[in-house]
Amino acid sequence: MADAMHRHKYCHVHQEDKNRTRKKTKWEMKVVKRQQQILRPFKTTVMRLKLMPTTKTEKKIRWETKEVRENKTVMRKEKKKQIKIVMEKVMQ
Repeated sequence: MADAMHRHKYCHVHQEDKNRTRKKTKWEMKVVKRQQQILRPFKTTVMRLKLMPTTKTEKKIRWETKEVRENKTVMRKEKKKQIKIVMEKVMQ
């Protein structure tokens, strides 16, 4: 068995950046209702479209690549060499 070094890279998040968030403002067209006096004695509800800001919290994570080294055991097949010892009797 041989020990081989195995390397790979993966995205790593720092511990202090794990729960970091940022507020972003997004402008949307929304319907706004209000009471408005149209004719002298009467008030009615008027609906208008208006640009309104909406805040949204978004995660802000800084990703970095980190190289990781780990030992890996590799199994491979090896053929054994067989040696035959042959004894011959020599007559003189």
